[in-house]
Amino acid sequence: MKNKFYILLGFIGLFVFFLSGCSHRIGDCTAISTKNIYCENVDVTKLPKKEGVEAEDVRFLGIGANVENALDRALEAGGGNLMINAVVYYEDRVFSSGYRIRGTVVKVPYRSNQSSQIGQDKLKASTIKP
Repeated sequence: MKNKFYILLGFIGLFVFFLSGCSHRIGDCTAISTKNIYCENVDVTKLPKKEGVEAEDVRFLGIGANVENALDRALEAGGGNLMINAVVYYEDRVFSSGYRIRGTVVKVPYRSNQSSQIGQDKLKASTIKP
């Protein structure tokens, strides 16, 4: 009877071990994005936003996991192109590890006339004069 008890106790211990993990806070960002945006003179507090958006990129043994994938998933989930007040975590589990990011996603409008003007200014500045 004692052997069955110890075997059951061993299985419960293994089960709890495989469910355990750690999370480390590795950074706070005021604004972060993987998209090319132009937000000069833009008040992001007045733009449409979705708070509490969270996404992660966790993979087997952490192979190939990176913060950019987690951020891209969060931006897609929030329907925006900029995350403000973001917190980045590193997740470490038994057979997997990766990154988790949480924050407020904002949609910064694309301004075609300003971006094309910026491109034209850069083109003029880089033109070689004889």
